Amino acid sequence: MFYLVRTLIRIKLLTFRSLYYFLQSLLKDGFNLLALLRYVYKTYPGAVALNVADKEFTYQQLYYACHHIAYTLQEEFSLQKKNRVAVLCKNHQICVQSIIALSALGVDIYLLNAEMGSTQLAKIIQQHTFDLVIYDAEKENDVQQPAITRKVSVSALMKLTEKYSVKKEYSVSKKIKPVKAGKVIVLTGGSSGNYKTAARNASILNFSHPLAELLTKLKIYAYRSVYIATPVYHGYGFSALVTSMVLGKKIFLREKISAHEAATLIQKNKIEVLILVPVVLQRLLDVDADVFKSVQCILSGGAPIDRLLVMRTIETAGDKLYNLYGSSEAGFSILATPEDLRQHPDSIGKPIYGVEVKIINNGQKVSDHETGMIFIRCNWTADNHAQQWVETGDLGFKNQKGYIFLKGRQDNMIVSGGENVYPEEVESILCQHEQILQASVIGVADELYGQRLKVFAVKKDHADLSADVLMEWLRNKVARYQMPGQIVFVETIPMLETGKVNTQELLKY
Repeated sequence: MFYLVRTLIRIKLLTFRSLYYFLQSLLKDGFNLLALLRYVYKTYPGAVALNVADKEFTYQQLYYACHHIAYTLQEEFSLQKKNRVAVLCKNHQICVQSIIALSALGVDIYLLNAEMGSTQLAKIIQQHTFDLVIYDAEKENDVQQPAITRKVSVSALMKLTEKYSVKKEYSVSKKIKPVKAGKVIVLTGGSSGNYKTAARNASILNFSHPLAELLTKLKIYAYRSVYIATPVYHGYGFSALVTSMVLGKKIFLREKISAHEAATLIQKNKIEVLILVPVVLQRLLDVDADVFKSVQCILSGGAPIDRLLVMRTIETAGDKLYNLYGSSEAGFSILATPEDLRQHPDSIGKPIYGVEVKIINNGQKVSDHETGMIFIRCNWTADNHAQQWVETGDLGFKNQKGYIFLKGRQDNMIVSGGENVYPEEVESILCQHEQILQASVIGVADELYGQRLKVFAVKKDHADLSADVLMEWLRNKVARYQMPGQIVFVETIPMLETGKVNTQELLKY
């Protein structure tokens, strides 16, 4: 926290006036996201908070709307501190308002993947008992489960809120007791369909070091508008939302739009900051290179970014790309700046202030350029693991200058004929072929080798390429044990909204 305060003073964002508003907000609303909203609307009077479905809401309007929803949830569902509430919503106004309102009540908030089906939801329900589920109307059938005893759709919640509404726009219905925010729990492991949870406190303390890095290295405070093109139910999207709110930015959110619509949105509104996953960045580049004219800062995260995409972005948009590495368990912890990416386009950068990284193989710390498991230690890890080493599940190595490079996920590693194969390496090489647009590699059972590689590849438009020709081309570029047993051409690689390959869908081909 001291590092953040020092940073805010240095860039002249922390004044006696803003400090007064911050303390006043804590006393009135407690240590939660509602207090944060009050602080922001006092500090930035009249500032627009959200642009959702082409409707705009100021921070002041958002504050009172969230207060009404919090009181409604308290009265209608008797929600109390430490209750468990699941939010099963996409990126829209009520989703954001519900999260902030729940924080004001001190409940533990579970941000569920809005793309999950009823079977996956049932697994989560078996693991956790929810006191309430807030859901989008399209998920009506999925929440019809005996284990879900109390639920409310976002439309029904808005109707209930009308009972407690007041005539004056900027006033509250009744007081809510100031409380400390509960935990925010996000899901991990969605690409395989086996979801796990990672919890962290919704406290500004958990964002202090990452926020300070974003302020000093990205100078994000200098920009006005932010488009968050990743789901807020994902740890990356939620962190982006809170960080943007802290700085009083105009936040653009959309439930789901095409790359063409996103490009139009960016150009029409001259959006300055893009927060997205690599697959969205690639699609925007495919649509129109001019989309980045107004953009001053591109933050890529949530999934690994290919070096070819990095180089293409730099060539098209200039030195605007930042690669953020983190995990649901460890949070944002490693950053590659545009300068870093020009030197090492395949690196995830260096640890940010307050983060320690070590790479372990067979229980021993490895030397430079040796691959092992990446462990992270910092004060803002999930599940109260502060100052404990967190295993990220990612394999990588560090060079002599301290830059870190990913090799892939440990659970994605394929052991073929006794050799370790990292799918990401083969995918990157395949994408260097002039007729290949995208590729994904998985391991399939094999009697002789234990596992063999299976390639799913998307050809560029009008490409004339056979699997045999591609196999022969690849043979001269990879080791024998990296050669796939089969190449299958598909029209598209199924992706999750979080930017990761949907392995469950891929296996259906």
